[in-house]
Amino acid sequence: MSEKKIDSVRLQNIVQGFGRSAALMSAVELGIFTAIDSGADTLEEVAGACDIHPVNAERLLVMLCAMELVHLHDGHFTNADDVARFLVEGKGDMKLTLYWTDVICLGQYEIKPDLTGNWEFSCTNDWEASGTFNKFKRADAANGAGRNADGKPVRIHLVAKG
Repeated sequence: MSEKKIDSVRLQNIVQGFGRSAALMSAVELGIFTAIDSGADTLEEVAGACDIHPVNAERLLVMLCAMELVHLHDGHFTNADDVARFLVEGKGDMKLTLYWTDVICLGQYEIKPDLTGNWEFSCTNDWEASGTFNKFKRADAANGAGRNADGKPVRIHLVAKG
């Protein structure tokens, strides 16, 4: 009968899980992914955009690359596709229900630092539209204008569901 080998693998996995979680949360809170999406794609640019020391930026970016949340190619960082979609501030998905029908529309939006932005969506009745947001006047609402797939004008008014 062989003795059961006791090792620290389980404990190391727990510690590594904490480190990954801490790196992800730090990157979100510091705005690392948003900085990269906005064009800060070198170590020095990311550090400057996030107002952190380059050594700390390097440590965090190395961990993010190891987790495949960020990719490095020829000294330039890019966000992974899921990070770009879900973790960049001012970008996201939207779901609209047209109040006069049972039609549901799904789409994406981007809000820029100057509080303007873009939107696009397609609906369950094959209707599609895209356009821009006007400057936001309230934090929880936006007006926009654009065109549908037939070229007809579309106006939208979005209010955050609270």
